Amino acid sequence: MKRVAFGLIALAALCGCNSSDNNASTGTGGGAGGSGEAPCWAPCGGDIVGKWRIVSSCGSSSYQMTIPNCTDPLDVRQALGPITGTAEYRADGTYTVSMTYSATMRQTYPPGCPPSVTCDQLNQSAQQGAASPDSGVTSASCAAEALGGCTCTSVLPQQTGGGSGTYSIAVDVLTLQRTGSTSQSQISYCVFGNQMSQIPLSAGPDGGVTFAGGGPGYLLEKLP
Repeated sequence: MKRVAFGLIALAALCGCNSSDNNASTGTGGGAGGSGEAPCWAPCGGDIVGKWRIVSSCGSSSYQMTIPNCTDPLDVRQALGPITGTAEYRADGTYTVSMTYSATMRQTYPPGCPPSVTCDQLNQSAQQGAASPDSGVTSASCAAEALGGCTCTSVLPQQTGGGSGTYSIAVDVLTLQRTGSTSQSQISYCVFGNQMSQIPLSAGPDGGVTFAGGGPGYLLEKLP
């Protein structure tokens, strides 16, 4: 069997922290260590100054990729796993963020794609790839869908992220400029009471993939 590239795509570096009465949804991320499947709040802006604790993940991102010799695209969905950390946004426009997180990726191949490759073969290739010391994943497997096609799930290992720098706000978008970096991170956010949701606006293997689906993001609680 020709080895099938599993196409693992790392989550974009979350170099910064990436209400119910407002225009927010009712999802709250399922508590600390959530699966990331609960919806994130809709962007609403608000005052972020203060110290915050990251309590759970929320939402999942999705996009599509073309497959050679296939009419239908590959669907990719990403969600954060357990996530913890702290964030501080100061009145002088500086910030410090520290977080630890893992992630899950699901890739759903349409029926008949890749051509001449079965879901069992994809599963074998995924597991063999995950067993490699430099694979960048802790586990991977594939399972057939009831209506055809195949979904491959990979779990990325625990990672640390964060940093410090300056921030600016435009309506409901938080822009982070990390010290020592020439690139910026943009995050939509919503503050309601002592809670806040944050969703990175764009990320991906090409640096230009805009995620749909309201995530992956995370929820924070303001510290006293």
